[in-house]
Amino acid sequence: MKQIKTLDEMQSLFDKLSSCDAWSLHLLKIRFSKTKGAIYNAKQIVLKPSGKLTDIIEGIGNNYASGNYCFKNTYERIDEYEGINVSNVISYISVNDSILASDYISLKEAISNSDSESTEKQIKYNGYVICGIIDDEPIKLFSLRNPITSYNNKHRFFLEESSYKEIRGDVLQIKEYIDAFIYDGYVYMMDIDAEKLFNLERTYKLKCDSDLKEIANFDIVSDFDLFSNIAMSGHNPRSFMKFNKNSLGLLSEKKVRNRISEIFKIPLTSKGLFDTSKSEYADGLIKVLCDKAMLEPFEQEPMEVLAAKKWKKQE
Repeated sequence: MKQIKTLDEMQSLFDKLSSCDAWSLHLLKIRFSKTKGAIYNAKQIVLKPSGKLTDIIEGIGNNYASGNYCFKNTYERIDEYEGINVSNVISYISVNDSILASDYISLKEAISNSDSESTEKQIKYNGYVICGIIDDEPIKLFSLRNPITSYNNKHRFFLEESSYKEIRGDVLQIKEYIDAFIYDGYVYMMDIDAEKLFNLERTYKLKCDSDLKEIANFDIVSDFDLFSNIAMSGHNPRSFMKFNKNSLGLLSEKKVRNRISEIFKIPLTSKGLFDTSKSEYADGLIKVLCDKAMLEPFEQEPMEVLAAKKWKKQE
């Protein structure tokens, strides 16, 4: 597996889309279960006239080359997925990563077993995937919005010669942009809608719960139950995508807790534990443990960041 690291490399890949002449289109139904994870159903469909899907693929390639979604004009960089999608950043994650590996297997199987014979009209699809092969590697292009609009009883009309004819039935819309794609063992998320492809919320909570068990073993908080409840609520489980075990280990030392308490204004109890009796204190500690806390360089005030990273040393 080779991860695409630069926008130039991604542009090069999309320039090759038109080199594939064996594309297939599948409607997707995605459901999330608390116990089973993601459940996928796929239906392969054919567009008429013949060659229309190839025209769409060419349009997607042109759109990302020099059109409205041109890589170099729309995005700044490609970064590892850290629990949040930034508007001008393409996020990537391995299909073998524990947060989506089982869902990916289910998705792959659903597409492989795509039912082209089904005539079921009651299914409400969540999106579609266009599948092809580039440089001997499968590529899957995803749109994760409902592609079908029903025009029954909506009084919509289209121009036919000199008069308007009423539109009846379901209309399929395939757009010349995507929300995500999978290639050579990696998922690339182009926008926040890409997260709809996998049951990430369930996975965030499972990981958060596992990390909380580790935190409990270190005995660094005054009210673990309250801390745990706050950690598992709202967007906090996402933060644990960047849970730093090294930071947790360092916080087992009282002198380190004293320093962090002073810098990030998280009080300590008389026993030297972080006071998590208030939600704002617990939130602050979560930010410290998940690399989302830093000091503003001029006023030296605590700040929340999407993800703290060490600067690369200049050669």
